[in-house]
Amino acid sequence: MRTAFVLGIALIVFGGPSLASAESSAELSAPVSKATKIVKDGNVWTCEGASCASSGSVETPNRLMRACKEISREAGDVKSIESGDLSLSGEALADCNG
Repeated sequence: MRTAFVLGIALIVFGGPSLASAESSAELSAPVSKATKIVKDGNVWTCEGASCASSGSVETPNRLMRACKEISREAGDVKSIESGDLSLSGEALADCNG
């Protein structure tokens, strides 16, 4: 209980993951109307405006595609998505948004 309390205070003081410190990011074709949180494969994506970000990394192309499809389903068409050295483009993005 005490640990949860301390963690909660730390999040209030220092804030949660921000778009500026993201390890993974996506750009949407159109902005979301309100801030949206999306959870996929243990990563929490936060979408604001036309940008989505997660402080966690996505380790495989398959997981990046799953994240892309979930973001597309909940926030709208994805224009680009990347995590570390991984990114989707061309046909993969078309499949993501399909």
